[in-house]
Amino acid sequence: DRRRMLNTVLGGLGAPVYEFLKDYIQSHSEDSDSLERALNCAASWLEVPGDAAVGIEETYIIDLIFHGLPDDSLSRPASDALDSLLHLTTFQQYSHLVEGITE
Repeated sequence: DRRRMLNTVLGGLGAPVYEFLKDYIQSHSEDSDSLERALNCAASWLEVPGDAAVGIEETYIIDLIFHGLPDDSLSRPASDALDSLLHLTTFQQYSHLVEGITE
């Protein structure tokens, strides 16, 4: 099945994507439109089946998600990214990323 093969390949590319997003966030930390784009990208990437979350814990993206929740301009994309993070198909592998959130 071609879709499954593509998802497997894409899922293995999480670390480079999050490294790029980390650099992007650092370069655009004062621009809420850029931070919104970064959160939307992270949310979308976390929807990729497989190991798409590999590498996210080594970036600021999780911090950005939580800091964005109370911000009027970032609350929607931050909520979407958090929702994607909490609904990972391989959530059990990554439960350490969100310890205490669901309790």
